[in-house]
Amino acid sequence: MPNTTPPRANLRIHNQGAEVVEVVLEPWARSYWLQPSEAFVVTTIGREPGSWPGTTYPDEPFEVIHGPASIIVHCNGIDAYVTDGTGTEIEACLPQPERTNTAGTPSP
Repeated sequence: MPNTTPPRANLRIHNQGAEVVEVVLEPWARSYWLQPSEAFVVTTIGREPGSWPGTTYPDEPFEVIHGPASIIVHCNGIDAYVTDGTGTEIEACLPQPERTNTAGTPSP
């Protein structure tokens, strides 16, 4: 019996810097905000085994572009989502959410 489960590919992204980094999933323009010392896992889903439409080169599930304060992840599957290190899905948001400090007041 042939495998009919759509393929999934994962890309782990770590922020080892001191500043927040915007992670943008294309072609959907979904923004996520990666805090210092955090990691995200981007998962994309293909159409069928070995099928990643929109690739620059054959069979590439992702293309990554890094800028000074952002990482653009072009997902070459039919859908994609982002999870934290525990596997909990993270919702996209724009603009950057306001962080609070330990006193419960907005951080600058």
